[in-house]
Amino acid sequence: MGEVKRRREALNAPELTTELKQQIANVVRSVTLITSQTGGMCLFRALSGHVALTALGFQSSLMYGGCLFPAAPGDLNILSMGGPGGIGMLSEDGMLIGHVWLKVGTDLVDFSAGDWHVQSDEMTEEYFPDLPLIDWQIEPPPFVWEKMNNVYFTAPVSDFDVLTLGKPRYCAFLRDHAEMLRNRQKAWVDHLRTTAGPLLNSVRHSATELPG
Repeated sequence: MGEVKRRREALNAPELTTELKQQIANVVRSVTLITSQTGGMCLFRALSGHVALTALGFQSSLMYGGCLFPAAPGDLNILSMGGPGGIGMLSEDGMLIGHVWLKVGTDLVDFSAGDWHVQSDEMTEEYFPDLPLIDWQIEPPPFVWEKMNNVYFTAPVSDFDVLTLGKPRYCAFLRDHAEMLRNRQKAWVDHLRTTAGPLLNSVRHSATELPG
């Protein structure tokens, strides 16, 4: 039954034009989750994107890993959302040291990119006050929607010189932590569905109102 439903939804889904991608991003980024803790919005943006895409009949899945974004020359100007070399991993107490995005067919979709500048500055000032802020010579895009093989690599970066200024580089999740991640990711998503239920419902409703 699941495969039949998936095929029916795919047949009824509109064409993913550049304009529709922008409209979906606008819907996803029209809501913001306010929490008492300083931290990233990537899981919430990914889940919101999944809700919006599902409402439109598109299949998507949450992906966990890491991401690097070089905003200016110099290692201190690389936004790192992950462990060494940009790989995704878990801390000793099970906290995510990494990033979350969506896989849509052969595309990598990340609706959180527009949050990176502000949230990086906030987290640096709160948790690493002795470090300088990133020199944002190149701003992140509002969202990323690229072919997976253009921006995703399984191995962590060993030499930052391979990075291209202004282009995000996504990385896989540490294999040794994969089982621990599986044990935690459902709880994370379920918690968000509960705490951010009204926001997710708003995203779902707005997505269904987009012109098909």
